[in-house]
Amino acid sequence: MMSWVIIFLISNMCFPEYRVFELEITNSETEQSRKVQSTLDHLQYATYYPLKRDEKIRLLDYWMCWRRKEPLTPLCQRPGEIDTPKSESLPESP
Repeated sequence: MMSWVIIFLISNMCFPEYRVFELEITNSETEQSRKVQSTLDHLQYATYYPLKRDEKIRLLDYWMCWRRKEPLTPLCQRPGEIDTPKSESLPESP
């Protein structure tokens, strides 16, 4: 019984980490675009939120978020905007 209490206390002290993806969705007909931040990458996002026929999705950036305390808290901001560990930026294009 005591071991379950210790496991419960330790699990409450550990917070999961996750990635935030910044995506750009562009309509090729109207040439309007919008930016979206999500925990889904560009491939997963299009599966969960189907795009219109003339829309294309592009991955702009992503970063790691540390210590998410509750499932309903907002996504963390990009590092550099706040004082957190550095972003794992996309590799530069050749």
